[in-house]
Order: sequence, then C-alpha cells, then structure tokens
Amino acid sequence: MKERVLRFVESKGTAKFAEIQKFVVDINYGEGAYESQKDYEGKKRFRGYYCAAFRTGGRGRWGYTPIGYFLKGDNRLEKISKGVYKTVRS
Repeated sequence: MKERVLRFVESKGTAKFAEIQKFVVDINYGEGAYESQKDYEGKKRFRGYYCAAFRTGGRGRWGYTPIGYFLKGDNRLEKISKGVYKTVRS
C-alpha cells in the first residue's frame, strides 16, 4: 500500500491529506467508495481512515494502521504545509 501511495503522490507532485485518503479508500473498497459512502448524518464514513499512518507521535498501532506508516523509512511522505504532502525517496 505504501508504495502505491508514494507513486500516487509523486504523479501529482504534491497531494492533500484528503486526496491520499480518498485514494486509499478507493483502492481498498473499490473506485468511488470514498465519495459514495456516507454515514447517517451525511458525513463521510471514511473520515479519519488511515489517519494513524500520518501521525508522528504516539506508540504502537491505532486501528489497523501502524503509527507513522507513510512518514517513516527511506521512501516516505513528507509534510510540506498544513495537510499537503510530497514523496521523498532516498
């Protein structure tokens, strides 16, 4: 999953958190899933999906995603402004 996300962000140059989140949801649940799934209040069902992968603090796991999953390692995402990321490869 991480490599697919890195390639997605690379293809765009930069990507907003919500764009990355939508990309991941659509991979895992099928194209259009992010836009079509809403809860009973009309909010996005997948709001917060994969958030732990963007957290820099804390320990262990939160949900199913390791904390900092997209932000660690030689190949990673790097936050360049509020909610905007770029791919970094070493």
